[in-house]
Amino acid sequence: MKIKQFLPISLPGILLISSSLYAQTYTESSAFGKTYTPLSNPTLITNSWKDSLFLQGNIHATFNWFGQSWPFDGQGDDGILLFGAGTLAGGSPTDSTDFDFDGFFTALQSKSNSEMNYEIDGTTPNRIIKFEWKNTGLAYGDTSDYVNFQMWLYEDATYEVHFGASSVKDPNVAFGNGKSGPPIGLFFASTKNKDNNKILKAFYLTGNPSSPTLNPSADYDGLSGMPANGTVYTFNYTANSGINIFSDNHSGISIFPDPAKGNITISYKPATECMLQIDILDLNGKSVSTVYNGLVSKDIQNFQVQTADYPKGIYLVRVLSGMTVETRKLIIQ
Repeated sequence: MKIKQFLPISLPGILLISSSLYAQTYTESSAFGKTYTPLSNPTLITNSWKDSLFLQGNIHATFNWFGQSWPFDGQGDDGILLFGAGTLAGGSPTDSTDFDFDGFFTALQSKSNSEMNYEIDGTTPNRIIKFEWKNTGLAYGDTSDYVNFQMWLYEDATYEVHFGASSVKDPNVAFGNGKSGPPIGLFFASTKNKDNNKILKAFYLTGNPSSPTLNPSADYDGLSGMPANGTVYTFNYTANSGINIFSDNHSGISIFPDPAKGNITISYKPATECMLQIDILDLNGKSVSTVYNGLVSKDIQNFQVQTADYPKGIYLVRVLSGMTVETRKLIIQ
């Protein structure tokens, strides 16, 4: 179940809808009894590891985590870091933040038939990159222990963990984290020297794996047992929390002409050099087109957009600028 973003359109005039990074959140939904399907056309990353680190950068997709855009296009050092311990992380030299996704955060190790794979499905802006841990052992568990799971990252910021066949003889020993189940969730941290990798926001599952609770804490948590084969945990991103409506004179976004009948110019002045992404969305929050995605200076940025082929109606222009999200209504006649 996807959570859609519905924004108010009944107020007169032009609205600026702005929500800060820390107002944004995740919710979670669980599904059980689903058929676990191994990746159909995977690329092998490795079949031998123990808490190793791998980098997959050039995946030609853009992900939006915690309201910030991350283009993995092979340009610069942006990339996804893949850990043997069931963890994905994203980072960039142009920003001082770190995103971590934990699918099975514990000490894993390869077995004779283990593999770490990935696969990319769909087309932009609806791509999914799927990572698979196949027949992996638990470093602190019994030699007969094994787990199968996948972590899916959606371009729309949804994140899923899928569990397949697993066998853990003594979970209280195998997980070694004071829990009898794995930590599953995600967090956002600062990599500034003064913060010392401080976790700024975290969302982890806790309690019974068949009816978990999402805990928005300052640190990671863990489940009280092992998820069954066919379990899927879906983390849905929403920016609706803490939305404020301001008059136009607060807006950093300028659109001319509006209402639009043909070409429009979108102008925006970032507060500092940053990664900038400008998208045109429908009223369900679905991307219609990406106007720009890349690094910009703090000078005024002007973008020309041809809207003659757009169906008439109301759209949203969303600007992701560094750690700020701003949305402006656009009428196309």
